[in-house]
Amino acid sequence: MKSESLAHSPATPSTGSEAISAGGQPTGLTLLDFWRWSASDVLTNTTRGLLAEFLVGSALGCVRELVRTEWDGCLFHHRDKRTANPLDADQWTFYVVATKELDTVVGGQKSIALSVLVDKFRPEAVDYAGLDHAVRAATV
Repeated sequence: MKSESLAHSPATPSTGSEAISAGGQPTGLTLLDFWRWSASDVLTNTTRGLLAEFLVGSALGCVRELVRTEWDGCLFHHRDKRTANPLDADQWTFYVVATKELDTVVGGQKSIALSVLVDKFRPEAVDYAGLDHAVRAATV
């Protein structure tokens, strides 16, 4: 059986009501069940990173009716586990660097440590309210 490439292609937004099936039969589970199971703990590194991307996209007004495109540049700076709440955008710090600057220094590299980002690019640390302005200023 020849498999089709799973290379990225544009996705359409899901509603969560999509059924999960096995053997051509519904399992009684939905995509929403998976989302609840996989993403309810917003303090885990993986989910927190996705939430960070959502916060950035929402600050820039580009997440409504769209499907995620991978990018990042955020730090969940709150350290008290008793009061940590990744859904509180005030507990995040965002670092904005123009893509052309990143490409010039790190080329095709897909990730960068925060310490390297700060040392090499000296980005301004901004809060959620200042994110839209910082991104627009960096892209001028």
